[in-house]
Parts: sequence; C-alpha cells; structure tokens
Amino acid sequence: MKKGGIGGGNTITGLIYEGQVDLATFLAQQKGYSVEGVNIFYNGNLVAQTFKKHQFYVFLKNYGVDWKNHISSLLLPDNCIYVIIKNTLFIIEVKTQNTPGSTNAHGCTYTASAVGEVNVVTKMRETNAIIGGEGNGGVIYPACHAGRDALVGICLFLS
Repeated sequence: MKKGGIGGGNTITGLIYEGQVDLATFLAQQKGYSVEGVNIFYNGNLVAQTFKKHQFYVFLKNYGVDWKNHISSLLLPDNCIYVIIKNTLFIIEVKTQNTPGSTNAHGCTYTASAVGEVNVVTKMRETNAIIGGEGNGGVIYPACHAGRDALVGICLFLS
C-alpha cells in the first residue's frame, strides 16, 4: 500500500502484491503446468479453470447458476479455481494488511495494535472501533462481545 493511497489493488504496491500472489501466474511457473486464458493444463490435460473478480460470474452463468439465489451480495474474489476432476470450486481471498488498505477507501480509520487478542481489544476500546480482528481471520465485534469469535464473523459475513 502506498502511504496515503487508497484501495490496495489500486496502488503501486497493491498491484505488485496481487501479481506476486496470482494463482494462474504461480501455476504457470510449476513443472508440468501451463495456463491458457482461464484454462489450466497439467501435462497437456485440462485439469482446472481459474477466475478473478467478475470472471467468477461469467463462470457461474456458463453453468446456469444464478448467484443471487445463493448469496445476498456480489463477491469479487481475488482468485477462484474450478478443479474439474473434483467438480469443486475454491474461492481464494488473498489478504495481508498492515496498512490502511481499503478501509480508508470507505471513509473508515485503520489503527494497528500489537499482536494478540488482548492487545487488539485494548486498542479497539481506546479508539472506539466498531469492528476489529487479527491477520489469522479472527473477528472481534464489540456490539456482541469483546473477544475473537468465529461464529460472529460467519454471521456478519452471511448478513
């Protein structure tokens, strides 16, 4: 994230980071794999397809899936991979953040704390934060209680 910039992927360092963790780029560098468009081949055989952001909805439409019947809001996944032999779709979100990232793009304030749930909660209380968490995905939502809670995080995600 460029200091003072907004929206991770819209900044120089965000674009560099996204390029370093792009699934298709990674797979194309692995022995036996090649990538042509969204198609992933292993030893010449089509084994998977990969999608980013809006391409995910093109994939769903091609399979006759209306996403609005399954989720309440549009997702723009960093990467998706459909593994053909397993008939399984994996959605991969690539997140690492020690800077404001997209929070300031949405008019919010980012505040860092020392590592650990107790340190995060203490900083959240000092700053009157409405939500917080840790890099491991732990969500802390003081409106419920001041502790990391996976179920609360799932409920927020589904709401």
